[in-house]
Amino acid sequence: LRGLLLCLVYFRPLETADFVTKKIEEIEDLCAGDYPLIIAGDFNARSTSFGDVTSNAYGTRLLY
Repeated sequence: LRGLLLCLVYFRPLETADFVTKKIEEIEDLCAGDYPLIIAGDFNARSTSFGDVTSNAYGTRLLY
């Protein structure tokens, strides 16, 4: 087994869009590695694409 990276994430609901974008970019950089990666957490992301009744900037950013 080559190992596994487990990334646990929590974004407070009132974080700025810039903060969230920076952190998501850091997580995307982790995905560029050659090892298995599991990302789990509370992103406070809302999106009608997830079955929610409303969307917010976090949910939109996770989709794109």
